[in-house]
Amino acid sequence: MKILIFLALLTSLTIVSLFAQKSTAQEPSLPPLLTAKQPQMHPAPPETTPLEQPPSTVKAHPPTPPLRPGAPLLTPSSIKELLKNVNTAVATAEKVKNHLKPGKVWIRKGPAGETEIKAGVLYQGSVAAVLNFSPVDGSVLPLGFHVRIAENNIKLEQIQNNLANLLNRLQLLPAAEFREPEASWIFPLCLDHSIVAHLKIYFDGVYVVPDYPANQEMIYYGK
Repeated sequence: MKILIFLALLTSLTIVSLFAQKSTAQEPSLPPLLTAKQPQMHPAPPETTPLEQPPSTVKAHPPTPPLRPGAPLLTPSSIKELLKNVNTAVATAEKVKNHLKPGKVWIRKGPAGETEIKAGVLYQGSVAAVLNFSPVDGSVLPLGFHVRIAENNIKLEQIQNNLANLLNRLQLLPAAEFREPEASWIFPLCLDHSIVAHLKIYFDGVYVVPDYPANQEMIYYGK
């Protein structure tokens, strides 16, 4: 009798294990972050910024062709190849948009002493985009807006508590500009018909480029 019970339990555990493995295998891998181990045109990020991806995740993607620092990316022979990456970059940006998380909120002083309120938008633990807020009423500012006052009438907790709701309202425009110095496709993130942030996808359309300076700011100033 005990042997039958043991065999029944063993069979049940085997079935559960096989089902879990099948579910994991069917789950699509997320786009990886561009880290110091991938070839890039900018200096390597500090060790305190983006988390490295597990080897199994990185190997699932095609390798990025190496680039020499400072080498021109747009050449007559490379333009057609680069344009082929746009559709891949769009698909990557759309996946990333669905996995953005709220980061920390922080305050810093601008060049003229004005108050700047920012919030990090995280992807896999690193800042992928930044939202800017008005120190007058706490509203999200469109890119290019600068409220030049030194005072701050907003509690950071109010912005932090509403950040998840703002991320749910963000819309990704599936069209990009290309910035050669950064070797990246730049996708606008919109809120109420205003562009409020950008997602940066590497030129190959596969890797997500973190905002390294903003990541440093969030680590230093974030609350």
